[in-house]
Amino acid sequence: MTTYRLTLAALCCLSSVLHAEEWDLTTCQRAAGQHSPLLGAARARWNQQAARTRLDYAEQLPTLGLNAEYARSEFADAPEGDQRALFLQAQQEIVRYGTTTPSRFAAQHREQAEKARYRETIIAVDSQVRQAYYRLLLTRDEIASRDELLAYFRAKMDRVQTRLNAGLARPVELHEAELEVLEEQSRINNLQRTLRALHLQLFTEVGLVGKRSLRAIEIVGPPYEHLQLLDPSEADLPALVEEARANRPHLAELVWQIGQQQHQARSVFWQWLPHVGLQLTKDFQDTDLGLNWSGNGQTWKVVGSGRRTLASRGLEPALDMGEGWRVMANVSLPLFQGGRRLAQGAAERARLHELRQDRDETRNLIELEVVEAFYALKSRRENTQLLRRRADVARQRLDTVEELFENAMGNLNFDDLRRQRAAVNGAEQSYFTERLAYIFAVEELRRILGRALQSEWYKTP
Repeated sequence: MTTYRLTLAALCCLSSVLHAEEWDLTTCQRAAGQHSPLLGAARARWNQQAARTRLDYAEQLPTLGLNAEYARSEFADAPEGDQRALFLQAQQEIVRYGTTTPSRFAAQHREQAEKARYRETIIAVDSQVRQAYYRLLLTRDEIASRDELLAYFRAKMDRVQTRLNAGLARPVELHEAELEVLEEQSRINNLQRTLRALHLQLFTEVGLVGKRSLRAIEIVGPPYEHLQLLDPSEADLPALVEEARANRPHLAELVWQIGQQQHQARSVFWQWLPHVGLQLTKDFQDTDLGLNWSGNGQTWKVVGSGRRTLASRGLEPALDMGEGWRVMANVSLPLFQGGRRLAQGAAERARLHELRQDRDETRNLIELEVVEAFYALKSRRENTQLLRRRADVARQRLDTVEELFENAMGNLNFDDLRRQRAAVNGAEQSYFTERLAYIFAVEELRRILGRALQSEWYKTP
């Protein structure tokens, strides 16, 4: 029975390995576009504000209603009477001009703000997913590199054991070799535990935790030496600055606000015009058609309306005037309003100036961010190459010191071996740390450029 269970467990493990899904960076990004809770929440907020803006525009669409009226009257010189009417009423705004109403202006601004936040969330989520992915790959690559170093220490331990059996080494030399193996194995074990945590971190950024089984997903990718990383030259800096400006959500929002504020500043002119109203009505037997032009000194609109009586009873003959037409007009000219219009015009122009200054400052800050990130990337790249060379030299020195020690040459002792072994470990760790910092510098420049907004797997507005 025990053999059967072990065999079944082995088959299950083999089946899970054979059917494991291989996810590369593109697959992780596509899954993040579909499952990331941060993206989902930001997208929902933007859709909510877009719906509220459409709600404000709904008054410009046709309206149709069925109305019923009932009235009962009783006077001293007239008999009691009931009046009933059922009619169909329609209305359509034809044109509107002048200033934007405060409610619509606020709704449009909220929608643009949420649109910018959504685009910023796309950039942030994409950057977090990429960083988690590369951290996982580099940790796996570090484990492979330390496996090679572990194999080197084990081979050394075997040599020392052989020399000890031949009477050419002391027991303490074997203990030192065993200690080297144990220390390196401990580092690998810690890295493997870190690797499992990084798997969970990556799937958390993607948004898959709690939604499906993660055991059947295997993260794949090329080794560090074959990664396709962003590596621009200094001649590319002007183009990178313009790309970052074109993709910066906050700058796009400022440009939109400037356009709207220019309209608002010009629209103050309408407040100097009189308040007017003009109503044209044409009555048929059961149908009334109307055209109404009205303005409050800020917003002007022309509205067409129609009303058709479907049924009526008890209406007084005097109220039923038959076919005809009528015109109604009114004009109101504000002569003095305490300087309100002048103050509002000054406020709108000051707000426009403020937005233009914010735009210029944002453009300058974007250029500074690109330049700083570009040179940080170059520095990290050079440091990574230097530390890789330093780690190789440290390993060569360790080989030389151990060879001299084993052959009793150079007057070396165990302290010399320990120092050189510590130098190798320190050089390797510095290289791995700097290599990860280089990857993060590349991703920081990519984030500043807003490259995620061109990705096909995100629903970029």
